[in-house]
Amino acid sequence: MSASAVMQRAAATGVRLKLVDGKVKALGKREAVDQLLEELRQWKAEIVMVLDSVDALARETINVLPQLGTTRPPGLTPKLLAASLALDAWIAAVEASTLG
Repeated sequence: MSASAVMQRAAATGVRLKLVDGKVKALGKREAVDQLLEELRQWKAEIVMVLDSVDALARETINVLPQLGTTRPPGLTPKLLAASLALDAWIAAVEASTLG
């Protein structure tokens, strides 16, 4: 088992992992969270590093992209945030290529 495998299992069971004040929070159905608790504790340090790097990358990307007026709801999963940011980047690239 690895941190990545635990995170994938969490996502597959509908459990969302979130970093809050340096701590991993598992959000989802109680039964699903309870089944993952031991593995989450075992891989906590690695999961914190992954979630922190995803958050840092998202913050960095948001600062680099031009403002397109995209409104994102709070609490997006990392995958949905990444997809939304990728779409903004694609739109910006198309606009830049057609203007230049």
